Amino acid sequence: MIEPTETSENTIKKRVLTALQRVLKPLIRLMLSQGVNYPMLLETLKSVFVEVAEEEFGLQKRQQTDSRISLLTGLHRKDVHRLRAQPVNAQNESSLVTLGSQLVGLWISDTDF
Repeated sequence: MIEPTETSENTIKKRVLTALQRVLKPLIRLMLSQGVNYPMLLETLKSVFVEVAEEEFGLQKRQQTDSRISLLTGLHRKDVHRLRAQPVNAQNESSLVTLGSQLVGLWISDTDF
């Protein structure tokens, strides 16, 4: 197997970011049409970054720390601590599901997607 080089890693990151832009465009369109602004998205993104880092990028037999999550995600340690200490709000989760359902409905009904 060929070891990835610094250049190939940068190329992969660029490709991922390009694909992400394509995915985000219809999502941003939907969010703006529903009154979801950038600060709301930013807080949601922070929460998802912390959640994924906790659930999928932990070290075996070691407790995940705020500092490790901060290094992994690029989020400030104070934000990580606040988000990890915050109880999961069932109402917020249900509204995210509704937004997701709206997104799927939009994709299915719009011929551009």
